Amino acid sequence: MIKYDWQADIGLRVPKLSTVLESTAQTLWPEQVLPALFYPLSDSARGEIGTDFTQQLARLIKISVKEVTTRLLKEMPQVGTQLFCIYDGYLNIQSSLELNSLLASEFKVKSDTLSSNKFDIVLPTPNSRCFGESYLRLFSLALLHRRMLGSIFSLPRLFIGEIEIISGQENCNASHWLKVIELLNQPVGSESASTEALFSFLMTADLKRVFLWGFDENLTRKQFVQIRERVDLIFNFPKRGWLYGEDFGDGIAQYQKHQELLSHHSVPLEFYLAGDIRFTDVDLFVPTSAERANLVWYIQATVDRLRTILEQSSDDKTGELSLQEDPLLRKALLLDWLSCHLATTGQIWDFLDYLTKILDQLNQKLNDPIFRRRIISEGMLETSNLLTVLEIMEQVGGKLKILTHCLGLNGVN
Repeated sequence: MIKYDWQADIGLRVPKLSTVLESTAQTLWPEQVLPALFYPLSDSARGEIGTDFTQQLARLIKISVKEVTTRLLKEMPQVGTQLFCIYDGYLNIQSSLELNSLLASEFKVKSDTLSSNKFDIVLPTPNSRCFGESYLRLFSLALLHRRMLGSIFSLPRLFIGEIEIISGQENCNASHWLKVIELLNQPVGSESASTEALFSFLMTADLKRVFLWGFDENLTRKQFVQIRERVDLIFNFPKRGWLYGEDFGDGIAQYQKHQELLSHHSVPLEFYLAGDIRFTDVDLFVPTSAERANLVWYIQATVDRLRTILEQSSDDKTGELSLQEDPLLRKALLLDWLSCHLATTGQIWDFLDYLTKILDQLNQKLNDPIFRRRIISEGMLETSNLLTVLEIMEQVGGKLKILTHCLGLNGVN
């Protein structure tokens, strides 16, 4: 469910379908006027784009989502109902290359109006419940979230308690890790003291839109409601098995033992520690290695591989290759829109999973020698706008190159 206007601003209208939904709802409930906005989905098994229109209606009319959905679909023209797949009351659709291309273009135009939005990311201070390596994982998650928000919006400030660790103008570097490690090397206070200090800061500081990264039961329900009355707050917390376990390695909090890792591989370390892997499975060798689990290396290696193949392509292209509904391209076209949507909801792992799947699918295609030859020598693509095979691969590669630029990965080792 979309909670705030600045989240709804990311939604887009789907030609004809949004109008059909709105007009059908007006027929059934004339007093309710709502826009039918769609958002990208990270799990394509549930559809590629979806709307929470039925949830919004159900909340206003005060009937169940199931009843709203049933009545809408019964009243809608048959051509509209055939497009939907229903998941937990949400109306989702399996998209097409043509529609995704249109939505990607619309979002590109709309993103210019989103850049003025400002956010803050807040973490509780290290405490008896979350400290050491566990806290560094929480910090990594907040850093990656900050990168995602900064690719569309203004770079957020990052606070640990009331301490501003990173300002809104700074890119994160090893010195910011050192600040956090210095905090972790000090005696930690109690969980209750950390919570009270966090609550006091959120209730008094000059904040407007806040993403709070903590742990379950970090705030009481009463405290959460009080904070929500003065700031737009989204509270995210990772799974227990992700945040807690025996210390990995010999303790990254001992900075001097890992100075090279933090000085030269802080971004790969950030992506890796923020990834959806259990605490007990963390291996600090990964951020320095050339392997798929090192996502920063995987992005750069894929882009370099694609660039090498594209440089061999012929300007004299012949033949036809129909890829108009290729899942890879459909995913890639929605990448910018999806990363923005997931950033405003704090769904960091969904973003990493979506990106990894794009990289996997692209590399799987590039592993096929026949496909590589066809990229190089063939290629009019039969789509509505007559993209060539080369242009498709350039578009996918362009998305990855844009991503490496936006997330600040250019030149990262």
